[in-house]
Amino acid sequence: MSVRGALLLLGLLYAALAHSGDRTQETIVLLKWLGRSETVPALGAQWNGGNKSYGWLEQKEAGGRLPLIFGIEYYDYGPVEKRLDAREEGKAIILRHFTDCGVITVADHMPNFLTGGNSWDRSADAMSAIMPGGTKHDEFKAYLDRMATFLNQLKVEDVSVPVLLRPFHEMNGGWFWWGDRSSGERVVQLWRFTWNYLINVRGVQNVLFVWSPNIARGWGETEFRRYWPGREYVDVVALDGYENANIPDFERTGFLSSTQAVAAIARKEGLPLAFSEIGFKVAAQSQSGFWTGPFRTMVRNDLPPLSYVLVWNYEYGPRPGTPAAASFRALVNSGDVLMLGDVSPLDLYGENFARIGRHR
Repeated sequence: MSVRGALLLLGLLYAALAHSGDRTQETIVLLKWLGRSETVPALGAQWNGGNKSYGWLEQKEAGGRLPLIFGIEYYDYGPVEKRLDAREEGKAIILRHFTDCGVITVADHMPNFLTGGNSWDRSADAMSAIMPGGTKHDEFKAYLDRMATFLNQLKVEDVSVPVLLRPFHEMNGGWFWWGDRSSGERVVQLWRFTWNYLINVRGVQNVLFVWSPNIARGWGETEFRRYWPGREYVDVVALDGYENANIPDFERTGFLSSTQAVAAIARKEGLPLAFSEIGFKVAAQSQSGFWTGPFRTMVRNDLPPLSYVLVWNYEYGPRPGTPAAASFRALVNSGDVLMLGDVSPLDLYGENFARIGRHR
């Protein structure tokens, strides 16, 4: 191993220990695995609960195997918060995939607490309203209380399910009520409050916080740092990004430059790097050879080493019976991505996990 590689490994190990605190043992082991030194990324898929289709089922139908990372939605598209009648459905999905030795990540398209609209409702200043002293602060805390209760109840045989929680994602864009293209000052304050409330006030011990700005053409580390809440408040550094052209151009759209900039933050802070949301609305289905060609080249050759890559729902990922499907199956079988079953339970979650279900 090179000196640079050894230093990186030590930095990631230190980060895992520094972020452990009162976290559950399984959560600490998962964080260490996310910061592994090997360069083969895990593949993920997202389910939007408002749709009948599960992104990971499309991946299985097209590639023959399930991904390692399973993404679900907490609020807007999900069965957990907005559809309280289906809360148990969301819980059952998480517990099942955890028992199968999958990794769970939860995104949260929070409602606009001031207007009652969705995440894309920017008609009123919800950010100010939910901060301490704001008119909707108590309502926001009640929302976090319900989230904390849900997270604390995610257990299989008394073993808590580690969750990669991704709040306030794409905060450097202008499409969500928490987003601000020019300044990250308020979202940093909101992030820190949310972290402190869930971890210190409500005692959630099975969550890893994923910080995920959106790709931004022409941005460097300085611009992304405006939205950085601080190393003590983040466990995984990530990016979101889409390229919906017929023939993707990752350099033009800022995929490459943005990842280099955000990777510098991850490297300096000693934290894992991931693509927490990625999608290709056209090429993922229509471009023959896409997954073993442009996608593989970007993920394995052009970008810094990634812990995982989560492909957004079925609209932006592989589908069976399309021109790109054969290349996705080839990717899955190539060893260039980690799928469900490729990582041992001991490496992902540690010794206690061996007691659960089929892994006893």
